[in-house]
Formats: sequence, structure tokens, C-alpha cells
Amino acid sequence: MVALPVAPQCLRIRFTGKLNTQNIAHIMHAQYGGGTPSVADCTALATLFRNAFNTRFGPLVPNTVSYSQVEVADLGSVTGAVGINTTAITGTGSVSAITPNSACAVVSWKIGIRYRGGKPRTYFPIGSAASLVNGVGLPAAHVTSLKAAAAGFITDVNTFTSGTILVTFASVSYFHQGQLRPTGIPYPIVGSDVHNRVDSQRRRLGKEF
Repeated sequence: MVALPVAPQCLRIRFTGKLNTQNIAHIMHAQYGGGTPSVADCTALATLFRNAFNTRFGPLVPNTVSYSQVEVADLGSVTGAVGINTTAITGTGSVSAITPNSACAVVSWKIGIRYRGGKPRTYFPIGSAASLVNGVGLPAAHVTSLKAAAAGFITDVNTFTSGTILVTFASVSYFHQGQLRPTGIPYPIVGSDVHNRVDSQRRRLGKEF
């Protein structure tokens, strides 16, 4: 895998844990201003991300999902600060995760630029197959709740601060026309949407909207 360049004024947020007994990870990004984050800043931000994620998404993932760590890393240099929060997040959904583990509800994060290729997404574990619509669709109430959670999460992140550091939820672009950029470029996330069908994080199912 090609090494990615630095991304000035960008943070990587990594949620890691278990889905049933399998490893799970969500990778998100943010843009920052106001200075260079320290380890203390990144640790404080990791706590803020953990708490917002727990509040918004914890009730919507099954109780067999547990996140054990949230890591925030400054991507502005190869020696950028890293902070970690290890307070567990356990899903409070009332049902166990669906089988296979690759079956997901997907949030698409919207940015203010058009381009071909992958867009920022987050793949969330979903509950029992018995709750699906015709075996392939998410219940309308779950879609509505996930949309509200994603919108709320954007609002939360855009209020995060630590010392002089100000945060904006964002996506980071490393490639342009198939070529690696000299540095990663952040694009603020301006909205979100949720796929109505069950998607897969292991194999692309094609465009839905």
C-alpha cells in the first residue's frame, strides 16, 4: 500500500472495537485551526469524539458491538501528536448484530465538491434480519433515527475545541485523477444521508443514490 502524504491541519479519528468477536474500525477526519494540537489537545478531542459518538450512534448499534478505543492523530506531520480515550462504547440497541458481519447501515457524508470515485462513508452494524423490510431494506424508523444522529454528530463535532484548537468535521482527499496529491486536502462535511437498503462493507453493491 502506498504511503499517504501528510495532511496539514487535519485530524484522523479512529474508533476501534469488536462486532461480535470480529475487529471493527471506523475512520473519520476533521480539519483544525488555531494552532498545532498537543497530545493533551488530541486526548481531549478523543474524549469529545467518544462522547458524541456514544450519544448519537450508541443507541442505534446492536448490543453485541463494543468500541474500546478512540484515537485522534494530527496528520500535519509524521510526528504529529496522538491522543487516546479508552472509555468503552457499547451499543444499546436491543438486538444482536445481523449475520454476516459485513451487513451494514451506511451514512454518506456530503462535501461541497463533485468528483468521481469514493465519497466519505461510515458503515454501521445493524440488528436482527427479522427487522428488515423484504429482507433487504432498513426499517424506515431506523433510517430516520440514523439520519438524525448523523446530522447531530456533524453539529457536535463543529463545536469541538481544545485550548486554541477549533475543529470542523471533514473528509480528506489524498488522490486527484488517480494520482497521489503532494499533501492531503480537507473538505468540510456539509451534510449527510442514509442508504435505505442494507449495504456491505466487504463488497460494493453499486450506486443507490
